[in-house]
Amino acid sequence: MERPLSLKQSAVVVSILASLWLLKHPYNGIWHDGVIYTFMALKDLYPDVFASDLFIKFGSQGSYTIFPQIYAILIKSFGIYKSALVLTVFSQLLWIFAAVSLFRTFVKEKELCISLAILFFMRAYYGGFNCFQYAEPFVSPRIFSEALCILGVASIIKGRHITSAVLFFISFLIHPLMTLGAGFIVYVYLLLTYPRVLFSAPILVAAIFFLGIFKTEPFAGIFRVIPPEWHQIISVRSSFMFLTQWPLNSWAELFFSISITAAACLFSKGVMRRLFFCAIIGACCGMLVNIIGGELLRLELIMQIQAWRSLWFLQFISALGATVLIINFLKLGENRLLLCSFFVLTWYTLSLGVISFGITLIFLYLCVQASRDDLPPVKILRPVAFLIIVIVIIINIILPDVINMIRIFIKNDFHITLSSQLTEYALLNLFLPLVLLPVIFFFYYHWGKSPSLKIAFLSFAVLIFSLAVWDHQSPWSKMLERNQDNAAFFRDILPQNATILWDASTELAWFGARRPSYISAHQGSGVVFYQKTAIEYARRINVILPLMDENPLQSKEIGRKLGWGLDKAKFKSNYSRVCRNTEELDYIVSTVDIPGRTIAHWRSPFPVVKTRILDDGTFEESKEQAFYLYDCGRYKKK
Repeated sequence: MERPLSLKQSAVVVSILASLWLLKHPYNGIWHDGVIYTFMALKDLYPDVFASDLFIKFGSQGSYTIFPQIYAILIKSFGIYKSALVLTVFSQLLWIFAAVSLFRTFVKEKELCISLAILFFMRAYYGGFNCFQYAEPFVSPRIFSEALCILGVASIIKGRHITSAVLFFISFLIHPLMTLGAGFIVYVYLLLTYPRVLFSAPILVAAIFFLGIFKTEPFAGIFRVIPPEWHQIISVRSSFMFLTQWPLNSWAELFFSISITAAACLFSKGVMRRLFFCAIIGACCGMLVNIIGGELLRLELIMQIQAWRSLWFLQFISALGATVLIINFLKLGENRLLLCSFFVLTWYTLSLGVISFGITLIFLYLCVQASRDDLPPVKILRPVAFLIIVIVIIINIILPDVINMIRIFIKNDFHITLSSQLTEYALLNLFLPLVLLPVIFFFYYHWGKSPSLKIAFLSFAVLIFSLAVWDHQSPWSKMLERNQDNAAFFRDILPQNATILWDASTELAWFGARRPSYISAHQGSGVVFYQKTAIEYARRINVILPLMDENPLQSKEIGRKLGWGLDKAKFKSNYSRVCRNTEELDYIVSTVDIPGRTIAHWRSPFPVVKTRILDDGTFEESKEQAFYLYDCGRYKKK
């Protein structure tokens, strides 16, 4: 029986866990899909202004969630900046509370803290191309839905089925896709726990077909096949929805998560083992449904529900699985150093492509043998020498990345901005396991012992540092979200319903000018849900192609598909032609000044800073503060 921690011990533990969370979840303001959900809230506040925007013109995801309405109430009272910040912090606190509630049903005290350390700091990405992660650090309904689903699972395990049903229902209202993803796993769990649940399967299937026959949306999509043109747009714009297009590294990471969870099944019993097993089966079923129904049969409804999103819960629960493995490894005596080292090596080989699958299989085999007590004792006579060998292997794996980072550092004279970016990348990617392992060993071997003053001081110092660097939001981003100046972003000049193209940026059009955007990467997020949106999205991209250096609908790089801009070199000669070729576009805002052609100029109090590393290793940083407004009406045919 472990004794309760003293105040000093508790403070050190909380400081360490809080630091891990803050370092892994910095706040960058509104970005990623947070931009979309903020716009949906603004749309509810200003329906007449944004009615013609492409994102909502033919329908939007806002029809299936209550989150924008709640967000809009906060924005009306506190503004965008404060509302986004409050919702982000509150959602993360709720998520942490949910994770603790579920994990503490299986592990206590020391093991709980180890599992939270792994959960907070391990890679949280799921699916292909690293597009999504659990506990996303920006304003989004997904993290709220995740928290409610986790609480729902905890309630099921505790036998509180009514509470669980209520939690899942609220989660469904907030984000149906995330709830359905977890629902696959929960259904398998209920099926194994209460076999009579199997009789509900035909009823559910019949209900879906019944609603589809009577053309009740979105269930009518179960009988509709996605046309080739629409399917092509989805597959290029949102290739992360197609499992057959996922890169090898994404599959390697998924296989590692499945292997950890499967190995944890061998070392666990009862409800915990069942939950691990159901997480694997439910996630695999979700992927199978997506591949067969969405990619092979091209059924509209199956593609839209994105059943592969069940992977978020698998990735989440694999943190608990990793805890089970590490705790059991440390109890094995002679083989603990071997297994712990191999665990870290397997983690580091995920970037090695096909090789990583073989190494993961070896790791899984060792876990199977260890769980059966069939793994013969491996005497490591020189542990220090063994650890040196392991470290050398790890260094060889990450050496190309380290050399590349050093080369970029030297070539760019140790640029301050570049240094901070590469240091953060190294901490959260290259050295992530090496940062996490000392924390795990500290919790395991020093639990219940009074920490020294050095340890206490170090933990508090790291916490203070983590709090200081948590806010990554740039001055420009804060200004954009806070701005109430009617003269800024040309608000006082632009007609209320004017559609603008602001260097392919929805944030500046939506949050800054508060006007409909003509086209941007964010507006393509709805292409899978509405065929008209997809066709119009592709058409508008083709219209502005003369201003771009590459077609986003033909690019093979996921980064280019989800975020792209205009080519300054082509703007001067082609912008008038673009204006003539579209009726919907009223104004263009650019950082390019063409004397005699602009109708207004605005200088931002803070620059827009864009950074990138070129192919030759040169670090490029551009700052823009001057924006110029062009009236497309001058060039349209009368």
